[in-house]
Amino acid sequence: MSAHSQRARLEHAVARVVDSPDVHGVTQSLCAGAVSVAGTVWAALEDRSAGARRPIAFAQSGGGAYPGSGTPGVGVVEFVSDTGEHYALLIPGPVSQATRDDIALLTQTAMATAEMLLSEQHLHHQRLRLDALRDQLSELDPSLHPSRATGPMSAEFASAAALLTERERQVLEQVLSGAANAAIAGELGVSLETVKTHVKRILRKMGAANRAELISRSR
Repeated sequence: MSAHSQRARLEHAVARVVDSPDVHGVTQSLCAGAVSVAGTVWAALEDRSAGARRPIAFAQSGGGAYPGSGTPGVGVVEFVSDTGEHYALLIPGPVSQATRDDIALLTQTAMATAEMLLSEQHLHHQRLRLDALRDQLSELDPSLHPSRATGPMSAEFASAAALLTERERQVLEQVLSGAANAAIAGELGVSLETVKTHVKRILRKMGAANRAELISRSR
């Protein structure tokens, strides 16, 4: 295979990965791309976190079948995600160093694309949750909460909230609903001091001086 043809195959494989609509599509495109780039009959992606070998995706060409990771002569390209998961991309060996380098580039592209899609999905979910909280705030007594949210949730506020921990988001929901620290402690089953600590961290992360400003910025 000429260098120009190999380059074209790699570029096409990368484009398919980047254009994938979801994480499942990314894994399938990664395997299909590995088949094309390596010029092999099959490729498979395994999750090897915690010593396990769990198949995630598989692609084949010319009727090839995935024989399993224990088959002799299988070339393995292993990589670890930013969150610590251990993966292995399997293809029939032997594998040249140039092919390994191309597949390494393809897997890095797949990892970055999958992480971007997951981040977008997470942010969208948090925006929906915060929009629901905005609706709840709009029903509160205006004399008690003059700064209640009356407009669309700001993208900046939603983006900042998406960076909170799960527990901090739970506390944020309670704060935006108007609950006092003692009520939040009772609702979440934690101490009052723990709630105070969470509130301080939330205010710092969200860039708000106090609760009133936090609620106002959620509009």
